[in-house]
Amino acid sequence: MTRLRKALGSVLLVTLLAGCTTVLTPGAPPVVIQSTPFGSTVIAGGGQAGAPPANLDPDLPGTLPAMGGPRDGIYSGVAVPLSTGGGMCINTQTIDQFRVEGDRVRWGLFRGRIQGNSLQMVQGNTWFFGTFDGNRFNGQITVESRRMGPSCTFMVALAKTGSL
Repeated sequence: MTRLRKALGSVLLVTLLAGCTTVLTPGAPPVVIQSTPFGSTVIAGGGQAGAPPANLDPDLPGTLPAMGGPRDGIYSGVAVPLSTGGGMCINTQTIDQFRVEGDRVRWGLFRGRIQGNSLQMVQGNTWFFGTFDGNRFNGQITVESRRMGPSCTFMVALAKTGSL
């Protein structure tokens, strides 16, 4: 009986720690993302609302196909909320003008250097980090609360969309 209670307690704890985020895009079915202490997973892709436009990457709606050539260039894509900070960060954000020149990256007020394939940038209370895979960048933006409240986290998917 004690083992059963421990097992049920563990299942209950993991269930309580799991959270769901729904991404709503006008004119498209919602996408539901389940976040757990072990990572995030899309659990409902919103069904089929017709075929997606040909210029979208099927891995993440809103991500453009990557251009070929060297890594240098302009990257664009989306930041999808994973942790909403108690409802403060609920909208998918568009990212553009993410500039890569050699091992240097610039986006808005962020500045960073690529080490290997990894990038980490900090601006104020916001962390931007991830890795390059060819001419794609996959990462995360974490915005820490200034008042000890919950933070917001976004999954970032970028592709090289232009030359310098």
